[in-house]
Amino acid sequence: MIAEMPNRRINEEAPVLACDECDLLLYKKPIRIGQKAYCPRCNHVLYESKKDSINRSLALAITGLILFIPANLLPILRLKVLGIEHGATMFTGVVSLFQNGMWILSIVVLLASIVIPAIKLLLVFYISLGLKSSRNFPRLAQCMRWHQHMDEWGMLEVYTLGILVAYTKLIGLAQVIPELGLYCFVAVLFIAGFTSTTVDEELYWEKIEAKND
Repeated sequence: MIAEMPNRRINEEAPVLACDECDLLLYKKPIRIGQKAYCPRCNHVLYESKKDSINRSLALAITGLILFIPANLLPILRLKVLGIEHGATMFTGVVSLFQNGMWILSIVVLLASIVIPAIKLLLVFYISLGLKSSRNFPRLAQCMRWHQHMDEWGMLEVYTLGILVAYTKLIGLAQVIPELGLYCFVAVLFIAGFTSTTVDEELYWEKIEAKND
């Protein structure tokens, strides 16, 4: 579906948006669930309507927050060398990097693998719950802006590749036993990334503005 382009006679009641790619000004038109609005000049996707966005996003956030606890408390891998076993959690890996002088890397790993996914899931949970509730939740608009910034820190592909590379290299050195924490950790990363595809930002902003009114 192509969005309408404003003509010389301005309709003050119709919302106007600019294409992110070519900056063309367009009137925003309502679309049905599953449809996308495209820019008539560059064919860039302007916005889309996602099915049951708030409920799905809330369910994903709750699932991710539940899995977040075992993902960081339980061992992710257990190494067995000469009959001696060593287990490590995600947090102990960050501490180990810091103790070995790689404090910059430890901070990056801490932020991208623990802090950012946790904040992102908490924001989705708070905003979605606030939009479903009849009560007024403070700072919904500010939380929505923070959530959009969190997407810039998404490193799902990097961490998935890093886990596979580390697992492959460790197999040649010792017996590697994946633990429950690893599966929970991967699940949290996927869920945190998947919330970006379920959150209908246009719908969320409309609901937030309606609550503020």
